Amino acid sequence: MERWPARCSHLDQVPRRVMARKIFVGSLPQNISEDELRHEFDAFGDVEEVFIKDNCPPGKQWAFITYGTSDEALAAKEACDRKLVFPESERPCDVMLAKNQGIGGSPGATPEAS
Repeated sequence: MERWPARCSHLDQVPRRVMARKIFVGSLPQNISEDELRHEFDAFGDVEEVFIKDNCPPGKQWAFITYGTSDEALAAKEACDRKLVFPESERPCDVMLAKNQGIGGSPGATPEAS
């Protein structure tokens, strides 16, 4: 008698992992604009959405940038993490794949700090 099924068919319908299209960018200067972020991050692919968090304490400004593909997001992360420095920044930006991708990293998902 087999105690556990060799395979759970309902798990076949669940994606194994969501491909990250959204990156988190921290350590931004307080007065960063969407245009400045797009200018820097367009180099890695099609930027679909930029969300800049309002009213952050000094030195804690951050943004989410959503790309068209996960490869573009990963390229931006690898190229910019702790390397990209904006004018008026105290230190290089922290760039990572966002923990909260929304629904498939889709634009329009409610951004939340994770």
